[in-house]
Amino acid sequence: MFTQFNSDINAKMHFQIFKMLLLASNTVCLFLYAFMHFIFFDFPVEVADEVIILAKLVVVASSFALLISILIALADVVDFFILRRKKIEIPNYPKTVSVAIVAIVLMLYACKQPMNSGIKKDVHTGPSVSYSCMEPAKTFLVMNNFVFGVIFQID
Repeated sequence: MFTQFNSDINAKMHFQIFKMLLLASNTVCLFLYAFMHFIFFDFPVEVADEVIILAKLVVVASSFALLISILIALADVVDFFILRRKKIEIPNYPKTVSVAIVAIVLMLYACKQPMNSGIKKDVHTGPSVSYSCMEPAKTFLVMNNFVFGVIFQID
């Protein structure tokens, strides 16, 4: 399939590229999920939270594959219209340039995210947690595998 990439890409090849990207991105997604689960195996996480995390990962990976496929299709459309009007004989690479511009814009946009930091205090048990970049959803006071302020015990 990649030997024909320099020629015109038809709809069947676009669909094959999308399927390949979808498979690759979801495989990487599941690998990262398994790796993070392996690292944080001691932390008790509810099944509902696990399902939500896995669903979010799959949605992000699938949207990443869809975005790349749409960019390739857009670059192909731009290439078609540029080659159709052969007024300028300057060799150009619209697919490479358009994908590079979008990648640079995404990287620059990702760098400008605000830093999230602060202090969270639990009024029932009393501990205060300071955080930077990632806000904790829940905070617990744990001692000898007993969670204070909560009725159940962690095994």
